[in-house]
Amino acid sequence: YQLFVGEVVELYCTDFESDPFSADGGWTHGLSNGAGGAGADDWEWGQPVGKAGAPDAAYSGTGMIGNDLGRDGYDGSYQALKINYVESPVVEVGDYSDVRVQFRRWLTVEDSTWDYASVYANGRLAWRNRSTNAGNRHHTDSNWVFHDVPIGRAVKDGEVSVRFEIDSDGGLEFGGWNIDDFCIVARPGA
Repeated sequence: YQLFVGEVVELYCTDFESDPFSADGGWTHGLSNGAGGAGADDWEWGQPVGKAGAPDAAYSGTGMIGNDLGRDGYDGSYQALKINYVESPVVEVGDYSDVRVQFRRWLTVEDSTWDYASVYANGRLAWRNRSTNAGNRHHTDSNWVFHDVPIGRAVKDGEVSVRFEIDSDGGLEFGGWNIDDFCIVARPGA
């Protein structure tokens, strides 16, 4: 669990109560690698149904984004041998140097010896799930968790976008990313 103490300036926030993939929402998603087909790019917006270790409700309200929310006959797991992503719109951060992304997550993914759950800022790796020598310490949130990731070093020309990605092998698959109450913030005076 994480806790962030201090004042922040909100630069961009969304609770995903409206469709982030609409023209007004500005979010994009896609398949970066792997065979296409039904469910290959499995990022969805809406209400989850609690399959594959994922939540059965959003953190706040009714909307959230995640890998395969388990609706329409799907099992709620991300697919094998795929790399897919969801990316925020580009956000103006001005002259702030201590920029952070803060969100609620419910993440279930294999040890990163096998599957990667990553957060990128402007294409630069900012966070990844843990890897162990044995490859058996899977990341399995059992509730909504606050997550704070510093991304100030990735800001370029006063702008930043954040990408969440799943890179899966051919073995075991879990529920993947579930994200709600997303904010890009800065520390005042930094």
